[in-house]
Amino acid sequence: MKRINSALAILCCAVSLASAFEPYVFERTRREYSSGGYAVIDSTKNAVMYSGNIIRELLADPTFYAEHSVLDNNDTIGDYYVDRKFKRLFMWTGLQDAHYDGALVLAIEDRRFVAYLQDGGVWGQASASIDVSHENVIYEMSWGDFGGPSDPEENAKEAEGVGVFNGENYQKVKLAQVPKFGISKLSSCFLPGENTLYDHLSGGLFDVSANRLVRPKSDFLKKSNYLDCAAGVLLLAQDKKTVASGGGRAIYLYDIQRDTVTQTVYPKNVKGWSPDVWKLSPDGRHAVWGRKLDGGGHHVDAVLSGGLAVIFDAKTGKQVYSLNLQELSGDKTPQRYIFSGFSVDGNKLLFHDGKTIYVFDMRVMKLTNRVPVPFFPDFIVWP
Repeated sequence: MKRINSALAILCCAVSLASAFEPYVFERTRREYSSGGYAVIDSTKNAVMYSGNIIRELLADPTFYAEHSVLDNNDTIGDYYVDRKFKRLFMWTGLQDAHYDGALVLAIEDRRFVAYLQDGGVWGQASASIDVSHENVIYEMSWGDFGGPSDPEENAKEAEGVGVFNGENYQKVKLAQVPKFGISKLSSCFLPGENTLYDHLSGGLFDVSANRLVRPKSDFLKKSNYLDCAAGVLLLAQDKKTVASGGGRAIYLYDIQRDTVTQTVYPKNVKGWSPDVWKLSPDGRHAVWGRKLDGGGHHVDAVLSGGLAVIFDAKTGKQVYSLNLQELSGDKTPQRYIFSGFSVDGNKLLFHDGKTIYVFDMRVMKLTNRVPVPFFPDFIVWP
């Protein structure tokens, strides 16, 4: 029996290793944005193995160039989105500070070309968020795609331009009417295993297929400050009026499906209640605080002041780790640490200081990787 268990353990380990991939990082150019330069990292040696340029490599293929020659000029990458469910990387491309042309879709593990979604928009106004339901439908919607005119005929005409795509053949989906919900990385998320979306700005829980409101926001949700949303969990802050009246300072973890608070967090010595200082891990297991964890705009760095962050267990509401990147890195000089999001598996926090990438694993609460890179990082993709 022990031999069988050992064999299973080895097999599981092999499968896990096989499903992983070499991490990589995109380059920020002097023009502020990225133009597709990247470096592939050997995570076991904490070293860059080789570098390239994804857009130049794609355009070198005559077949690809014939269909996507627009990338010859519109080669600036504005935003990125990691689709953890179907293992895709979305990169919005366009003419810098002018417009988006669409989204370049790559396979996460090897940057293999998957599709190019032709859906333009004004730079800084097009959505930088893609939400993928269990049905593999891609919603690449800006707020201009939300709501629509009240007249049925005008609504149907406007629905033709809404950014919704079939996630298998990448063809645009024709909608009968404009969605009543909005989709944004700043205010919405799909519930796990369901085609149901919670959108805080649009007013509650929506059945996406039926395009209808299932449950409006409760009074509690209306008066609480929205911070983040992931894996069916909302992260909320106590409203400022209650705090001002002496009602304490609290952060709430809220189960969207059950429509109830599951945990209340009382952070100690943590100031600031704005959305740019709290994040939920993609699996909803951890709430992370740091000043600050959101850049607040396109290519605006999320500079983590002092390299300090605090990690809370979302199930127990307890603080489990106080992160000090300066101490962990061993660098005695003051550093400008930048938060770069979460790994693909959602268990790791990614940071850089402009010349070195730092990976912090929340499963073991340790700094596991420190990788010198040859350029200023723009976006990090880690397994």
